[in-house]
Amino acid sequence: MDDRELTTFMRAFSALVDHVMERPPGDANPVVDQLAEHLRTDPMALPIVSAAFAPFEHPDLQLAIDAYIRDRERSVTSFGMSGGGRRHMDLSELLGARHFDVGPVVRIDMPIDVDETMACIEFAFLLVSGPDDPPHVILVRSDVEGIGPTLMVEVMSAESGHASTVVEEVRRHMRAASVYRGKVFSLSRADDEYERRIGVAFMHRPSVVRDDIVLPGGVLERIERRTLGFDVVADTLAMRGMARKRGILLYGPPGTGKTLTVRYLIGRLTERTTVVLTGMGLGAIGTAASLARRLQPSLLVLEDVDLIAQERDFGYENPLLFELLNELDGIGEDSDVLTLLTTNRADLLEPALAARPGRVDLAVELPLPGTDEQRRLLELYSRTVDTEVHDWDTVIERVLGTPASFVRELIRTAALHATFTDRVVVTDAHLDRAITELLDSGPVTPRLHGIGMDHDIEPDLDFDDD
Repeated sequence: MDDRELTTFMRAFSALVDHVMERPPGDANPVVDQLAEHLRTDPMALPIVSAAFAPFEHPDLQLAIDAYIRDRERSVTSFGMSGGGRRHMDLSELLGARHFDVGPVVRIDMPIDVDETMACIEFAFLLVSGPDDPPHVILVRSDVEGIGPTLMVEVMSAESGHASTVVEEVRRHMRAASVYRGKVFSLSRADDEYERRIGVAFMHRPSVVRDDIVLPGGVLERIERRTLGFDVVADTLAMRGMARKRGILLYGPPGTGKTLTVRYLIGRLTERTTVVLTGMGLGAIGTAASLARRLQPSLLVLEDVDLIAQERDFGYENPLLFELLNELDGIGEDSDVLTLLTTNRADLLEPALAARPGRVDLAVELPLPGTDEQRRLLELYSRTVDTEVHDWDTVIERVLGTPASFVRELIRTAALHATFTDRVVVTDAHLDRAITELLDSGPVTPRLHGIGMDHDIEPDLDFDDD
């Protein structure tokens, strides 16, 4: 088929579609009739104001619409529309189609916490009126399988400019209340051919206690001073013109307690909305930073930040690095946003991130445990099992240089060996066997715990100490 034949075919196909969609004279459209009766004019002649939202904003949009209806004693009548494909079409297309009819309101359950959902409008016309408002129509439609924006609000009103006012009032209510405020949740980003889609997973606030954190003396206290302690005096510092925004980087070998420390802080900072990004979720940095600003006081956690923030000298340009830098700069000095970043490879980090106050104000190394820390770790992880160990010093000597995650796995492996005996008690022999098994099982198991990896590189980080 050449270009001329293709053009002829497309014109014929377009004419066929117009013919199918066209409503013959005298063929009533119940949906248009209901809108016309409510608006007291022909809806086909009215302008439409639309607003697009991300799918994860669906619960907040529902809250906003409910608040808008309650405001000024407005009344609402709602109905849906029957017929396939209605969610893929905008309001003007729906009004011009002849194969739809009035149907039930469609709702969908959206998560608003770990074990809680909210019924949200998936498709419905809302016929709204009030003592201070002209009659107007709000169409809410969600198209989870469509192309482009998947959550739309479209408004029409017989009074000029009123539809824009309605959209702005809905947005105002969204800014005022959010199902995400005060909760802990992670974001993920899935890229398809047409757009980026952000997913949300709610998390229980961790219950890590301070005694679960085993670090060299003064390290945890230093972190607490810039997080928990800062919150106590934040208002006083703000009154003196000092910024509340701050960024803290925790770095060190794998398994030394960075994530556990972050979990401990999340559990203690209960007044803060917490947004967590890790792995592929780091691609949602723009959305996460926007939510952190909107829902402050907030905590923004970026785990393994080196995945998107490697130094530019490594030979490639990472657009997510520039987005990260821009978003951190976009958090105003007076914003009560605490950013926690973690990395196993501080030596790889882009200096514009790691060595610039205002993005990262404090870097704290979580090193491999020394002799005292190893003893505390063995006590911590063995408290849930019965032990008859006579030579802990030898155990400590053999595991020196291993991270906390290795010690935890050591106790678990020794307990597993003990379960195959008549007395389920961990002994020196079980620990000896477990150490040999974990250290001599080839390169995989030790490397899972950071053993044998190159951690001799000193990161070039110049941060003021407390």
